[in-house]
Amino acid sequence: MLYLICFTFIFLSTLFADFSDLIPGFNYQNIQLSRYGKNIELDIFTINPDSVNIDIINLPKNKTVKEVVIDKNKEDYFLVCNAGMFNIDYRTNMGYMKSKGRILNAKEHPNYYSVMAFDPLYSDLPNFYIYDTDITHLDSILSKYDSVIENLRLIKRDAENRWSQQNKKWSELAIAQDIKGNIVIVYCRNKISMFDFNNLILSLPIDLVVAQHLEGNVSAQLYFKINQYELDYDNNEYVPNLIGFKVRKF
Repeated sequence: MLYLICFTFIFLSTLFADFSDLIPGFNYQNIQLSRYGKNIELDIFTINPDSVNIDIINLPKNKTVKEVVIDKNKEDYFLVCNAGMFNIDYRTNMGYMKSKGRILNAKEHPNYYSVMAFDPLYSDLPNFYIYDTDITHLDSILSKYDSVIENLRLIKRDAENRWSQQNKKWSELAIAQDIKGNIVIVYCRNKISMFDFNNLILSLPIDLVVAQHLEGNVSAQLYFKINQYELDYDNNEYVPNLIGFKVRKF
């Protein structure tokens, strides 16, 4: 059953939606707060990796992010978003990418240092894990997981902001993990520096320990739908590579 809880403080309001009766361990929060001299709004999805299957989706040029979810002839994704920044060929991920054993981009990025890995090859491995590749080499990760995406690191384990302050600001879509190993997707619609963004999400009571950048500004897109509950951040910008989440069938 869906229920909404609203807490309001002087500088913070939170809308919490619990979908755990449909997907164990899954919830959504909308957080609005005053920080850095502005009002900031965050959408946060917490996903138990043991409750979902994750796919890398290669999007045709005539299809939008939203259509991946609402297309009834396809898989039953409830959440789809960018898989990472892409090259000027509008096809290849900027970092290494492997999907279900198929290599989509074999080139490791020299300055990214962050890899999300899923589809483990051994039963004793977590279903999803974000690695720091300056700690665990990419080759070691590739030998253990069938699906791997390398992206730009935001936060290093354990909860270390790896960005210095800068003038450049943008809206942000990030993927993270909390202290319990849950997947956490954060969408910030306000333009702030990545140094401030990292400090902001680390200050929230969601216990993040690691995070990587997926995309920023208008290219950062996300669509979520469960029953009649919908969140539409489809900006009608073509995105070649997406990650999609669907309920795991046991």
